[in-house]
Amino acid sequence: MRSTLKTLLLFTFLNCFLSYSQNGKIIEKERLILSDSTIAKIHKTDSTMMKALKEIEFFRITYLSDSLKIKGFIAKPIREGSFPFNLSSINI
Repeated sequence: MRSTLKTLLLFTFLNCFLSYSQNGKIIEKERLILSDSTIAKIHKTDSTMMKALKEIEFFRITYLSDSLKIKGFIAKPIREGSFPFNLSSINI
């Protein structure tokens, strides 16, 4: 058990230094417009979110990573400034 834990920790440590991320190139970008039914559901769930939605643009994108086409979404603030960033990856 102890040696397994040490091996796992060593692998994790080395993986942090030996792995790299790519600067994926966006090859497709399409503006995503929320449907009226989606907006109605959001308004019903959280009416204060409606103001925030008016300040965000949504895009459906495809980008290259290790020669694979990865599909995803971007939510981009309309106004200029510094904003927090969150990246999520889901294998489907």
